[in-house]
Order: sequence, then C-alpha cells, then structure tokens
Amino acid sequence: MENTRRKKIMVLIVWTVFFWLMYGITFGYNQYFWDQSKIEHPLFAAGCFYILGVWLVSLIFLSSVLARTNTAVLGMTGGVFLISYLLGMYHGISKYLPTELLGVTNVLTKSAEIKDYQASLIVITFLILIQTIAAVTGFNKKAL
Repeated sequence: MENTRRKKIMVLIVWTVFFWLMYGITFGYNQYFWDQSKIEHPLFAAGCFYILGVWLVSLIFLSSVLARTNTAVLGMTGGVFLISYLLGMYHGISKYLPTELLGVTNVLTKSAEIKDYQASLIVITFLILIQTIAAVTGFNKKAL
C-alpha cells in the first residue's frame, strides 16, 4: 500500500507542478501581449482543467489495476474519457459528466457561469475518491 500511495503522490506532484508552471507561463505572456479586461475567473477555469487531469491520473491508476499491459491501460483510460465525452452530447446528463469541464472556457467569456459546472465538479471529486480507493485496494490485493 505504501508503494502505491507513493507512486500516486509522486504523479500528482509532477502533474501539479508542471500544470501550474504551464498555466503561469501562458497567463503571463497573455497578460503581457493582450488586453485581459474582458476575461473573468481565469483561475477557476484553470482549476477545472487541473481537476480533470487529476481525474485522468486516478483513472490511469485504476486501469493499471484492471489491465495487464500498458496498451490496455491507455485503451481503458481513453475509452472511459471517450464515453464520457460522447455521453456529454445528451444535454440531460452532460452537466454531471467530468468532460463537461472541457467547456469551462465559456466562463472566461461570460457565456456561462461558475454554477453551471458545480454538478460536474462534485461528480468528478467523487469519482477521484472512488477510483483512488479502488486502485489502492486493487494494488494491495494484486499478486505481484
């Protein structure tokens, strides 16, 4: 369990450092070159993309428990993401899907509000917790 936890923490640290480094560089040069007065809630939008990445990391860890090869892990992760994306085309359930966060850039241009993404953020947080617990439990039970 300790080894699994260390791997997950290390991947999340790398994801966090490089995501926010990339965000800082991008935000900085956008501030320098273009007028940003019409942009609202840039940190919220970035945070949603960050959370989406954490969900994908958790999904990769869970897929690693369920699959034996790297190709299968990538296929499962991509498949779940694709299914979530395609289900997002149905407006009745789209606001509850993790991939709904891909549209968070609409908040920047004021064509959507933060509250439009609350349901998706709650669901994705729950999925991250469930997937992490399942992955750690699966790694512990898996015979190496």
